[in-house]
Amino acid sequence: MGQSKNRISCVACGILLIGLLLTLPEIYATEVAPPEKNFTAFFQEGVRLAGSGDYAAATRHLQEGLQLDWSNSERRRLLSYLGSLNISCAPEQAWHWLLQAMMTPCSDETTCLRTFLNMGEFLYRNDHCEAAIGAAENVTIRKYAHPSLRFSAHFLIARSYQKLNLTDQAILHYQKAVEAGKSVPYKFNYSSAEKALQQLQPQEVKP
Repeated sequence: MGQSKNRISCVACGILLIGLLLTLPEIYATEVAPPEKNFTAFFQEGVRLAGSGDYAAATRHLQEGLQLDWSNSERRRLLSYLGSLNISCAPEQAWHWLLQAMMTPCSDETTCLRTFLNMGEFLYRNDHCEAAIGAAENVTIRKYAHPSLRFSAHFLIARSYQKLNLTDQAILHYQKAVEAGKSVPYKFNYSSAEKALQQLQPQEVKP
């Protein structure tokens, strides 16, 4: 993974910039409805397999989908999820899929933002914390991003700052993650950010 880390370090920032440019409305690609299968059903089957713990079967299923004629946004979602599934077990392949996802034009904002989060998680786990923060900030700058996405982005930024031993910044973003988690309009678990915040913040000394 040593050579891979060097390669990631060299191109990560450039790839993040290219990925951001490809999500801008001015250059959105024309979406074409997939003629062969229902994407949602196909994708959810991959999610179901992953949820059951069978990541190998989920990966095989989703890889088959790369051969089908999806729209750009659907293909980006597929590539991004494939990358996220394989960050730990097959990092080289995960990097390859995430790069492809970043380079795929996309007109669905949620899919675009999830790709940034998945790439950021990959970079964080490979100790490229500054680049991980940059990826996640592509979510936090979106004023109307869904609060669950803003939670994930601030939580990733906070963990990255914590790994860099920048405690004040980590606390700030854990706080923002908690705020975002509380604003999700459905039942949402943001306890991970609360626990991290409690561990970092100094305890009040009672008289």
